Amino acid sequence: MFFDEDGKAWPNCSLLIARLQMRDTRAATDEETKGLPKQWLGNDYEAERSTVDLPPKSLSKWTLVGPLARIWYFRIGDYAPGFFKHAFNKPTGLRRLVFLVKGKREVLLYRRRAMLRVELGEGCQITRDGLEVP
Repeated sequence: MFFDEDGKAWPNCSLLIARLQMRDTRAATDEETKGLPKQWLGNDYEAERSTVDLPPKSLSKWTLVGPLARIWYFRIGDYAPGFFKHAFNKPTGLRRLVFLVKGKREVLLYRRRAMLRVELGEGCQITRDGLEVP
């Protein structure tokens, strides 16, 4: 599962689920792992930097599968490793306040060959705790 925190290489509220071919791999610098990568993986994780060819960003190149109710995923690293399930539009704890303000939104699943794309919608929140909103 790939996402781009700043939205430069891939839309920031879009998850890409694909097997990507990495090339030109090297050890990542501290600057390259600051923010969420460091928070998720931990200070001792030996991160690597690679180049990948991403599929088209334009949704017109993808086929809509339909609404997505939940996602299961596995996290590596030091902070909260393991399997997780996230039900969209069913917030818990203090996230309910954000949900009341931002409202329910439809999360959509798209397919392109063997790749999947999850459109979370504008204003999504992905933190070191994982998918927060929607």
